[in-house]
Amino acid sequence: RTDPAAQQAWEEREHARLERCIAVVQRVADDGDLAPRWDVADAARMFWAVTSQRVWDDLAIDQHWTIEQYREHILATVEAALLKSRTRRR
Repeated sequence: RTDPAAQQAWEEREHARLERCIAVVQRVADDGDLAPRWDVADAARMFWAVTSQRVWDDLAIDQHWTIEQYREHILATVEAALLKSRTRRR
């Protein structure tokens, strides 16, 4: 974060990722599958945070999770938090 150009590039990347999260959550909401406790903006921010590079680093790098473990557990977390119970994977 000390290099201004690198910081700007990172912020642009993260903004674009947030926009993709908003689009995904909006589709979920449009399908009627977003849990009622969430609005699209907050659900998208939660999705964005849970899938951040920092979380990946903590789990995959520091805690030595495999890619499969990461995918399985992050998906289960996001589904449990954001989806109505009837739409969760079984």
